[in-house]
Amino acid sequence: MTDNVKLIFEVEDLRNASPATVSRAAVLFVSDTDLDWEPVLMGWLRSRASEHERAASVLEPLFGKLVGNCRGPKEFGHLFAFIDNACNPLVALSRVGRIEATLRLLAALLARAELSASEADRMDEVERLLLLCICWGVGGPLGSDDRTRLDAYLRERSTNMPPIGSNDSVDVHTVFDFNINLETMEWEAWAPSVWNYPGPQVEFSRLIVPTESSTSTAFLIRALHSQRAPLLLIGASGTGKTTIVESYLDSLDTDQVC
Repeated sequence: MTDNVKLIFEVEDLRNASPATVSRAAVLFVSDTDLDWEPVLMGWLRSRASEHERAASVLEPLFGKLVGNCRGPKEFGHLFAFIDNACNPLVALSRVGRIEATLRLLAALLARAELSASEADRMDEVERLLLLCICWGVGGPLGSDDRTRLDAYLRERSTNMPPIGSNDSVDVHTVFDFNINLETMEWEAWAPSVWNYPGPQVEFSRLIVPTESSTSTAFLIRALHSQRAPLLLIGASGTGKTTIVESYLDSLDTDQVC
């Protein structure tokens, strides 16, 4: 190989490797019984505090209230205990990965949120934002039945959840049916944009009709893209995953895509 060529191997473990191989592997392993999601959260909170983020001071107690405390080796917060015991995620994700997803989405929303100057009002507003981010960051891989269970679980711990039932002639069943208006900081049901049939000259198979689901997905893509964060869409074939991504990419300038 030439000097500018490097090979990277990803292996499950090094139990059969020689000492010489291990010494050259540059592997740092930290057991999940020693270190879990709490250092990730605390590091993120400190970075927000250094930026004089007004929300940072209320986020730590809110995480303790809605997620719990990470004390290990078997106590990683009441929310994760509930997910592990009562739910069956469609995709297996680590606790750290789910907290990171929550924080990335939260950072995107805080950057645009018009928080109140009142500390009491700001506490409620930030709690609503955190509830929304937890639902997607932690509960995103859940199916519809498990999302209903998660919604009920969070309602037992917070009075800032959105009202469900009939909302402006729209049936809303869980918090996943809502977004937060970043100007008023209140819950709003997802509302697809007005769509007009473009005419017979358009290929029928290429038509995209906005729905609540596609609207929420596009919102999450925009929010995470603003943080340059990766996003994985999961779902059955024919649910529009590729179409939604392509539609979003088509709406961007070349500089934004790069």
